[in-house]
Amino acid sequence: MTCIIYAGPAPKTLRDNFNTLIPYVLDHDEGEIPLDANTADPLSSTYGELGAIAYLPIPSPKVNYKERTVFISPPPNSAEVTKFLAHLLQYYVIRLVASMEHPRVTENWESGKGITLNPTDSVSAPAAKVYPTKQLFALWPSLGLAFSVNGGVDDWMWRDCPLELPQRTVLSLSETPTFYTVRFERKSYYRLDFRITPSGHNKGLSTLPGNFQFDTPISDIKDPSSYAFIVTMEFSWHAKDRAEYEDYAEWAQDVFAVLKRHLAPPGNK
Repeated sequence: MTCIIYAGPAPKTLRDNFNTLIPYVLDHDEGEIPLDANTADPLSSTYGELGAIAYLPIPSPKVNYKERTVFISPPPNSAEVTKFLAHLLQYYVIRLVASMEHPRVTENWESGKGITLNPTDSVSAPAAKVYPTKQLFALWPSLGLAFSVNGGVDDWMWRDCPLELPQRTVLSLSETPTFYTVRFERKSYYRLDFRITPSGHNKGLSTLPGNFQFDTPISDIKDPSSYAFIVTMEFSWHAKDRAEYEDYAEWAQDVFAVLKRHLAPPGNK
């Protein structure tokens, strides 16, 4: 962790941001984030985790044609996909914060190379307390996500790696027509926001993240596209006593750095 030293008064806010690009495809009766077959891609595991959390159901209204009923499955429009992915990223931010507070070693197997052991990121919150599970789970309905067996209240993360935040912190989710926010806040003490701002989308294989590779034949891929977002961190300190400022500011910047490693394609700022 980086040591932060300030000669003068604590700055009121710290800000930073990065760009991320999320692949998206249609698969029969749902929209989803596809698996990345390129094990050398630093974001391969991120896409796998995102895809395992939730999917976007495609409704199938009935249309009657005289003697038979035809089922039509219109694909979600870009606004619906954008909202789905933004909500998924809100969930992922919280999940990743929980993960980094419980470092562990994961195994990765590759043909010809065998098993590689990879330590996960380690970032600890100052004055950390386990966040109440009931309050955490109460946030999920507002996201409107169709969780898979590995998402929401059934996510193994909350059992094995309970979310720990600075004492008296309240976690909240919000959205406006232009951005989505994950907020960690202790009133009159500090506030840490991660703002997720949609910044466009494009269709076609050429628009996917540079290192991304499908694990199925290209001819089987339906409507591949990429959705771009800007992830902004804003940390503000409100307590009159600056004794703990460095610890909280360091935590905020370390969390941001881990998020960037997991979401920003190589070479993107």
